[in-house]
Amino acid sequence: MHLQLGTLYMDTFPDLSNLSNLKELDLTFRPPDFDEMSNGLGECSMPRWIGNLSKLESLVLRSDYVTTSPAGLSLPPQLKSLRLECSNLRCLPRLPSSISSMQLYDCKSLCSAMDLTNFKNLSSLQISRAAITKLQGLGCLKNLRDLQLNWLGQVKMLPDLSKLNKLGHLRVRSCDNLVEIQGELPLSLDKVRISSCRSLWKLPDLSSLMGKTDVEIDYCDRVLEHVGMNRQDLELVGLKQLQVLPDLSNSNELRRLRVENCSNLGEIQGELPQSLEELEISSCESLKELPDLSRLKKLQKVDIEGCTKLEMKAILGSARRSQASLWENLGHLRICGLGQVEILPDPSNFNKLRRLHVEDCGNLIEIQGKLPQSLEELEIDSCKSLRKLPDLLSLNGLQKVKIHRCYNLDVEALSRLCSEKSIIFVDED
Repeated sequence: MHLQLGTLYMDTFPDLSNLSNLKELDLTFRPPDFDEMSNGLGECSMPRWIGNLSKLESLVLRSDYVTTSPAGLSLPPQLKSLRLECSNLRCLPRLPSSISSMQLYDCKSLCSAMDLTNFKNLSSLQISRAAITKLQGLGCLKNLRDLQLNWLGQVKMLPDLSKLNKLGHLRVRSCDNLVEIQGELPLSLDKVRISSCRSLWKLPDLSSLMGKTDVEIDYCDRVLEHVGMNRQDLELVGLKQLQVLPDLSNSNELRRLRVENCSNLGEIQGELPQSLEELEISSCESLKELPDLSRLKKLQKVDIEGCTKLEMKAILGSARRSQASLWENLGHLRICGLGQVEILPDPSNFNKLRRLHVEDCGNLIEIQGKLPQSLEELEIDSCKSLRKLPDLLSLNGLQKVKIHRCYNLDVEALSRLCSEKSIIFVDED
């Protein structure tokens, strides 16, 4: 049995206690003179008879008039779905452990900590515009699949959610005082949306979610401030709304920077820190320029993949300078998926380069100049326009050459050359 009563203008709640078979109740209640009463609102309790509807499974209650729950009121034991829109309600009634879906909207007067520990069956939790200060037991809700927290201005911390192995959707929005999401996020997540949390600066590591989870973080200014703080390993993964990465030049302890799947990132401001040893950037399709990498004296590894608007001169723009101090420690260079690149500038100044991998650069015609004497491994993959390689005969340290799907290269000649010099040659075509 389903009953929907919309916008009842009555002095008191109707008594529905005789509807013993009622399974679904949707009630919107507003006293006729509420506008005049609202400035000096008296006490109005949630009707006690709701607790007597023993078969009730779904309850929707919308009322600005309700301020409290009667002492001892317990909602029916079979209740599975609860939606409350009661802006003046200060405390919740006792809720049954059977509840699987709870939506609290515009309950602005709920201002205490909320204990969720006993709601083991809860699969969907949505709370918006409440003054709740803490969500106790949130990390214990192992059946939770959907969690949405919006406009919770008093919540400062969310607990570790890593044990919520069924959680598929996480949405946190406009929680202005939220500082930290502790621990880790579960691998079960399909979607993560964190927006307009302007005090948030500490997030779980998102790298484990890469590849299967849709992650959006926007208008969380302090998250980007935290990027500039000293730490050795920084990974920015799946930040699809990120357009500008601020200047990191003062992050003097940063050793490794990984930026992945930030599809709207157009600019990395300022300079990268002199401490940087490894730089990995992938799937940042809007990125057109990089800071000057050549003066990073500790830089040992550069891996650029799938940044389709990035030109080679943006990566190796300083490579042709003659100063010995430039690129002096670069040992591994990988360039992948730069489809518009036609020329790889002369890399002969990379005096410590041991591994050079160039992959999926379909328009690459030429590798200019000479390869460095330090080179030990050369891999060229899916560069279908490349017709010639620099001279390999003079590379006394070269140990391995791998060629794959480079149909315009004379693979047989390369194979003979490598055989003569006892170089391992791999042709996967």
